[in-house]
Amino acid sequence: MKKKFLILGVGMAVLLAAGAWVFFRLNGFDFRWTASHVPPQRSHLADIDLSRPDALLVTRSLSELPRDIRTLPVFQDVLTEDFFFHYEENEERLSFSGTLRRIAFEHDLSIGDEILAYVFNSPARIAMWKSRDGKLGHHLLILDRSGLIGALELAAKVVLNDRQLKPAGAIALAEESLPVYEFRYGHRRRLFFVSHADKLLVFSDAEILLPKAGTRQKQVREFLASNDPGVWLAASGFGLKAEDPASAHTLAVSAHYLSFGYQRFFPAFAALRFDFTGERWHASALLDDAMPPARDLWQAAPVGPALCVALPLEPARVKGLLNRFVAENEAENLASVLAPPAAVCWYREAELYEPLVLVKTNGDVSDDTLKTLFEKHIGTHEAGRQPPENADPPPPKTYYPPFAVQERRESGGTVWRRAVSSPYGSRSGSESADAEKMRSARYFDVSLARWKDMLLFSPDGKRVDDAIATLEKRYPALADSLPEDSDLALVAFPEQLGELVRAAVLDSLPEAREVVFRQNVSARLLPVLDRFKTWPAYGLATPRASTGWEQLAWQPLAAR
Repeated sequence: MKKKFLILGVGMAVLLAAGAWVFFRLNGFDFRWTASHVPPQRSHLADIDLSRPDALLVTRSLSELPRDIRTLPVFQDVLTEDFFFHYEENEERLSFSGTLRRIAFEHDLSIGDEILAYVFNSPARIAMWKSRDGKLGHHLLILDRSGLIGALELAAKVVLNDRQLKPAGAIALAEESLPVYEFRYGHRRRLFFVSHADKLLVFSDAEILLPKAGTRQKQVREFLASNDPGVWLAASGFGLKAEDPASAHTLAVSAHYLSFGYQRFFPAFAALRFDFTGERWHASALLDDAMPPARDLWQAAPVGPALCVALPLEPARVKGLLNRFVAENEAENLASVLAPPAAVCWYREAELYEPLVLVKTNGDVSDDTLKTLFEKHIGTHEAGRQPPENADPPPPKTYYPPFAVQERRESGGTVWRRAVSSPYGSRSGSESADAEKMRSARYFDVSLARWKDMLLFSPDGKRVDDAIATLEKRYPALADSLPEDSDLALVAFPEQLGELVRAAVLDSLPEAREVVFRQNVSARLLPVLDRFKTWPAYGLATPRASTGWEQLAWQPLAAR
């Protein structure tokens, strides 16, 4: 009897897994991407922390999710039908559905539509982890398997003898052993699933729940021993509690994933969360520390940015970083006078990789320490450009040390500059007296300034000059264009931001070398950017909570 119920449970698991996977393929939510093509021996999942997913989706109904996503005004302009139906004729989707049809035909099953309808309208939790390509390529789907008792006897036929459904191992628990099954479809594509208690767990890679390492095996047993694995994931990874207000959909994404490896620059920010209550979406942030106001930074930032963001700053972390470059006492002194937060601003007049960084100080900063940092870590050896290839014989390339740092001292502060050649530089080499010694035909005018109580830095010296002019009241400040008494941590101006992104994309796709990509970008991305540029400017109120989730408040920025 026990064996019969095991076979029945596995059969139902296959169909539930199939339905869930078809849903995501059909609706464009491809959380796996190329990871499905990676051979098992190349997996790096041994390093994944099961309790810390990079993203978590909790939904009452999978079938309603695409429709509800499109209620966001931003997606109404950006998303088209292609987003939701891209996988309708996708090769992987066709392979999967073809495999299901073959199984249904060979085993005389006619319950596929019922299973899919149940899956699409069932609550689900999906945990996702970053794969090698940086995408959310590994996932674990948790579904309630109740409601299909009448279909179990027919579904059992699927697992009796099929070449694309094989045992993949077993999870050993205290009182039982849970068999794990592998479902193969298409070319080297597979899914794994296990039935446990009243849940079905579908996962993209065997090592998620079948790890080889002992510590991971202990974590898997702890995960499965919890009363509800989905609730365990939400509580441990994102601090979501069962008693929290229920939402139709909740998507939480960790700052570790969103920061692309740069979270040391904003360690107080832990995660973002988006909730759909049935009428509208709400955004929240998970913070580990309070966010100081950024008003003084907006007084120093020049007017007209595309995007400005204020970020938490931890002096202790800054000191640890500075210890690598200067003496310990100098690192401690410099870190102690930095007043959080810091700000980063992008301007349409500069390139995407030439932002302006602003940090306020609350004490004296040593010019000698700043100059040492700048001289040691900005710039590289230069090499005179090669003569034409037809030179016979070609003369050897001549290497030069980094160009000298130019220092300018005035009553308001000190400015340091160094020319650094690069093919992506914003200035033409012909503007420099050192053009013949440069590696490239273009260069950056990298600048650092200590001016009044601010530290300013940018790879584009013009941005630092404008900030100095702003501090000297010769140039309008960003604060002059913001609502009075506003306390904003982020300001975005879509018109300028759209132009900045457009320029960056087109510069990265030279028409002579990237004809196909550029044509696709021109046909699909640029019209979206044109719509994006028509949106009003918005600001994000500075979060005030020191711990836990806090709902974010966005406000339109009317012109002053």
